Amino acid sequence: MPKLDRLYKERKERGLVVFGLSDENAETQQKFLAKVPVSYPLLTMTDGVPDFYRDVARYPALFLVDRDGQLQPLPESGESLTALEGAVDKLLGTQSH
Repeated sequence: MPKLDRLYKERKERGLVVFGLSDENAETQQKFLAKVPVSYPLLTMTDGVPDFYRDVARYPALFLVDRDGQLQPLPESGESLTALEGAVDKLLGTQSH
């Protein structure tokens, strides 16, 4: 999370948006944030959230979504943060049609 937060801080002015999604309540999240602070928004599941997102929030996962709202491929899980930065930079440089 700290590396993702650094990426967010460095690129948010170019349009990068990061959301953390958790099935834990806000109080539990705040306790965690006291130990591992991040500046991007953390979202908490509520009753209106579709089950698909609840299932995803149970496991650490990253998704890249382009400016047109389309999912884009991530670097392989074993690759470095540099590979993720490159994928993000590529998408940030792409303008929607």
